[in-house]
Order: sequence, then structure tokens, then C-alpha cells
Amino acid sequence: MNAPRANRILGPRVSPEEFAAHRGRYFLPTVLFLVAIALLVVSILTPYWQMTLHAPQYPKGLRVHAYVNRLEGDVHEIDGLNHYIGMRRLDEAARFERTIAIQSIAVVVSLILAAILVHSRWAAILAFPALVFPFGFLADLQFWLWNFGQHLDPKAPLSSSVKPFIPPVLGVGRVGQFHTVSVPDTGLLLAFVASALTLIGLWAHRRAYKPLVDRARREGADLTAPAVLILFVAVSADPCAAFNLRQAIADAAPGSIVTVEPGVHDAPFVIDKPLTLEGLPGAIIEGHGAGDLVRITAPDVVLRGLVIRGTGASVDQENAAVLVLAARATIESNLLEDDLFGLYLRDAPNCVVRGNRIVGKAIDIARRGDAIRLWNSNGTLLEDNEVSHTRDVIIWYSKDVRIVGNRIHDSRYGLHFMYANQSVVEGNRLEANSVGAFLMYSKDLSFNRNTLTKNRGPSGYGIGMKDVDGVIARENRIFGNRVGLYIDNSPYGPTTFHDVSDNVFAYNDVGISFQPAVQRNRFHDNAFIENLEQVGVVGSGDFR
Repeated sequence: MNAPRANRILGPRVSPEEFAAHRGRYFLPTVLFLVAIALLVVSILTPYWQMTLHAPQYPKGLRVHAYVNRLEGDVHEIDGLNHYIGMRRLDEAARFERTIAIQSIAVVVSLILAAILVHSRWAAILAFPALVFPFGFLADLQFWLWNFGQHLDPKAPLSSSVKPFIPPVLGVGRVGQFHTVSVPDTGLLLAFVASALTLIGLWAHRRAYKPLVDRARREGADLTAPAVLILFVAVSADPCAAFNLRQAIADAAPGSIVTVEPGVHDAPFVIDKPLTLEGLPGAIIEGHGAGDLVRITAPDVVLRGLVIRGTGASVDQENAAVLVLAARATIESNLLEDDLFGLYLRDAPNCVVRGNRIVGKAIDIARRGDAIRLWNSNGTLLEDNEVSHTRDVIIWYSKDVRIVGNRIHDSRYGLHFMYANQSVVEGNRLEANSVGAFLMYSKDLSFNRNTLTKNRGPSGYGIGMKDVDGVIARENRIFGNRVGLYIDNSPYGPTTFHDVSDNVFAYNDVGISFQPAVQRNRFHDNAFIENLEQVGVVGSGDFR
């Protein structure tokens, strides 16, 4: 850039004497711009838009929250209703926009930073994207609503009764017996406030620097400032462009922390030494529908604060978001979505899986993978995770496992034990699955203070026991299931007893259901409240 061009773009520099004399005037636009930047960054963490769908079968309504890079809420249920009128799945909308959203906001933030350093009319051009960003979000969202409403599948079951329509981006819309209410959410309001502050900042910027520009033109002064120009170019660039996660992992020393920058980082990744990968808000590991995403082959690895999404869909290859093949891994506070298998721990003892949210692929339940699968991974802790729309959380050939404080819903088997001995299940909520928990071929299980509700699949057991020995089940709340507790050939050993006490069986179709030959279960101090059948025997034979 030649000197005259630089002069026109960068504008005049402020002398120390001038700055001291009018400190507040020159501080004001900088403060306004910095506050706008902070609001835009915070907006990434909050939803931008909320739609509530009211339908007769959902009196409380279904809600979907749109963040700049993902959808959350009752997306699966709304997709199910939309299927009948021929509307595509919500996650098919704005895929490209969601992929680049974090980087786009980073660029907008960088341009505002550049506007702070530029003391000419070019500051308005740099700040322009921040002014229009929230309006662009709404316009793009309205485009996709129009696209979905105008291109219904004519082969859908109710296609003949619904004509193409345009759902409003804001306000109330109606389709047949359904109606929607769409409102801006916190993130969009923050973006609008940032836009307003940017506009005010430009006014303050012009008030501060225009007199200097006019004076420089009259005097023909040289406005070149090479150092500032270099800084301007630097902050205008995409801050994520230079960060390479694969190279950062390769260069990191064992035991160090790798901070994962915001943006989309294309999988797969292999972690073959003890490391901590800690994601900043907006850090996404993206698989684009192919293979495993993160493979951990070294002990003492920590994976924290990441969005990990988009595995392959090969059931025979068991594509997983995170495959752990070594001891003492800690996987915490991550969002795993659109993954076939979520966390697969194989020969990985003494791991910690805590505070993650796992949402499976939007496919038929029979084709889904497991949210969490443990294979020969003794001593593992599963704590405070939320799992939905997957197949099972399954514990295979693993002992001394603790499962505490998790919520598992809208899946097949909430918990599935196979040859998993000396394990503890406490304080979990297993809701709206086909089966809450199925305990099979295992010994010495402690199952206490859990809530099992609305598990009403083909079998619909709150708790199922088959060929297990030494179960202690105390202080559980078991209500609203097809069968509260199902017992088949348990205890299995001839000298073993089960202790089932201080539980509440309420509002189930059947409180407890036994196979006829079941023996040696001790029940005491349980409450049976308004089950359609308190205790039942399945099949013929004498119950003892």
C-alpha cells in the first residue's frame, strides 16, 4: 500500500498533547466498540431465536432454540410432526451458515477492532458488517423458513391437506391445527445491542477524529503510520486461520495443555501422548459424516469443552465421536451430536466421563449406536451426563463402574449391563426410554435412589433383571412405566438373595412382574401406589 493510500485509510494520529486534552472524547468510541465486541462474543453462547410449536398432542408446546451454529430443544419431536406434512428435517437448513457462523463472528469482531485503529471514514466501512449482522441472521432464517414451507414433499401422508406456506420468522404462524410462536432469543438481542453500540460508536468516532482529518487535509500532513497499518492488517485477518489443531497436538509436549481455538477443525485426530485438549467457546471438531473423530491411544488424556460432531454412520465399523483405548482418560463438559457412537471406551480402565451432553444421529432407533459403551474398562466413573436419542448406555465386561447423577432419555435401554460386576448406579434419571435399566448376567450391583419413569417401549420395564446375582435396589422411584420391575431367573445362583426395599412403585401398568420360577427376592418397606396391577406373574407355573 503506497503512502497516500495509507494516509487516506488510517487517518491522522493523535498527538500526546491532544489526547491528554480530550481524553474522554477519544476513549468513548473505543469503549463503545469494545463493549459491542464483548456482546457479540457472548452471543455465541446463547440461542438467537426460539420457536414454540403448539399441537393438540403437545399441550405444553415443543420448543426449538437456534444458536448461530446449532439447533437444540425438541428438534426430533418437531421433525416427527413435520414429516407428516412433508417438511424436511430442521437440521437440513442453513448447514453452510452454521458451519461458518463462529468464524464469521470472529471476522466481524476483528473488523470492529480494526475500526478502533482507523481514524478516517474507513472505520464506518469496517464496522458495517457489525451493523447489519443481526438483520442478516433474521433474513437468512426467513429464507430457510420460506424454502421449507414452499417445498413440501407431495408424497407425505398429509400432503393433500396442507398447501405450501411461509412460517414467519417472528410472530405467530398457523398450519392446520398447529400454530407456531417465533421470538428473538438472548443471542440475537445481544447482537442487536452490539449493532446499536457500534452505530453510536461510529458517531463518537466521527466526532473525535473528523476535526483532525479536516485539519490534516488543510495542512497536507503525512498521515502514514506503518506500525499501525501492520496491526490493522493483523486484527482484520481471521484469528482462527493460523491455528492448526493437528499440528498443535503434534508439537505439544506430553502433559501440556492445548487450547483449541474457536472454529471448525476437521477430524480425524489421534492423541498419542498425555495431553489436555481444552476448547474455547465455539471450538468444533467436525467429521463431515466420515469415520471416527477423536482416537485416544495414550493414558492420562483430558478432552474438555468441545463440540464433537458428524461421525460416519457405519454400524459394523462402530464409528465413534471419541474412541478411548488407554487408561485414565477424562472426557468432560463436551457436546457430542450427530454421532453414531458417542463415547466408546475399550480396554480403558479408570476413566472419568463427566458433564457431557450426547445426542445421537437423527435416524431410526434400530440403526443408532450407543451413547456410551464400556468394554473391559474397569473402575470408570460416569457422572452428570445427559444422553438422548441414542441406543444404549452399555456396560460390558467392566467391573467397579460408578454411574451417578446422569439423565438418559428418549433412547432404547437407558442403562444396559452385561457381565458387569460390583458396580454402583445412584441418583440417575432414566426417562422415556424403551427400557430404563436392564441388568443382565452380572453380580453384586447396587441400584439406589434412581428415578425411572415413562419407560414404555415394547417391553417397557423401569428395571429389568435377568440372570443377575446380588442386587441391592433401594430408595428408587419407579413410576409411569409399563412394568415397574421385571425379574427373570434372578437371583441366578442357588444361594444368592436380592434385597429390594424402600422403593416407590406408582402409576405403572404392572408394579412388579415375575417369571414363575423366580425365588429368593426379599421385598420389604416398598410402597405400591395406584399401579393397575400391583404384582403379576408372566406365564404359567407356581410363583414362590
